[in-house]
Amino acid sequence: MFMGLGTGNIEEGARIKLSRGGLNRFFSFGGFGSDSGDRAELLEVGFQRGEEIILKEYPRKSIVRWVIGDTWRDVSAGRECGAKTIAVATGGDSLYELASASPDFLFATLEDKEAVCKILDGGVRA
Repeated sequence: MFMGLGTGNIEEGARIKLSRGGLNRFFSFGGFGSDSGDRAELLEVGFQRGEEIILKEYPRKSIVRWVIGDTWRDVSAGRECGAKTIAVATGGDSLYELASASPDFLFATLEDKEAVCKILDGGVRA
């Protein structure tokens, strides 16, 4: 599985934040605030960067775009990019607000890692 990062932070700032938790190694590509101020556009940039890497080894039909976010704006931007969405109520939006955005999957937290991984691995269909 390949994972990219989509964030409104400029790339340098995002990399600094990720380095504090040793997380940079999980995100070799992404879309950043330095790419665009529009959430859907920066996600699309990240998707395109990732697809350039992935298509060297895998066919296009094997690529599934996912957005995991904690606001209704993340869900909306993910949908604009043709992504499946997982919303998690650990940020600024409540479970109710996230539900109104109609994500493919909705969680109060990501504590149930097994359930999230099962979804991402294709064991659960939206």
